[in-house]
Amino acid sequence: MLLAADAGIPILDFWEMTPGELIVYAEAHYKRREAESEERYHLSVSQAYLVSRWVWQKRVNVKKLLDTKRKEKAMDDRAMLNKVIAMNAQMGGAVTKA
Repeated sequence: MLLAADAGIPILDFWEMTPGELIVYAEAHYKRREAESEERYHLSVSQAYLVSRWVWQKRVNVKKLLDTKRKEKAMDDRAMLNKVIAMNAQMGGAVTKA
């Protein structure tokens, strides 16, 4: 019933549905939410571009802003150890050798 409420299905319609129909409605609801979220993201990027261009007179690389699949550099073992030691020191921990 929580799934139906989240998808906006009235309670009377929920009790008359089969589980298969409920899943179809829920999938359509979540696809619609994803599309709306994607649209809001692109609208925000467009607005940021326009504001920066006309107000501050500077150009923004839109392709870089829209690139959501940025590649992260893989860390080797030594870099990972150094990162852990730095985080440990930030939180007040001590380095001890076992």
